[in-house]
Amino acid sequence: MDKDEIDSYIFKKINECGDYVRISYYDIVVRHKEPIDELEEFIEEAKGIFEKQEYKVYLETKKYVYNHCERTVQSNEIIVAIKNNEN
Repeated sequence: MDKDEIDSYIFKKINECGDYVRISYYDIVVRHKEPIDELEEFIEEAKGIFEKQEYKVYLETKKYVYNHCERTVQSNEIIVAIKNNEN
């Protein structure tokens, strides 16, 4: 995916999912045919977009709290992004 496609994808996910966005490996690599060797570029671009939209971004195996439950980014997830509503 190029930068514009990533932007479009991320904003579509934000509109669909709201404050809690999960992006799976399957969705990116299989459905959108993102080459594995370009996955890091996708992650960096997506992370930047989420952070500009005031989301906290969690990557592989990181722990986070959502709805008062501690969770961990699963092995099939590339990114979990949660809207920062503390402002």
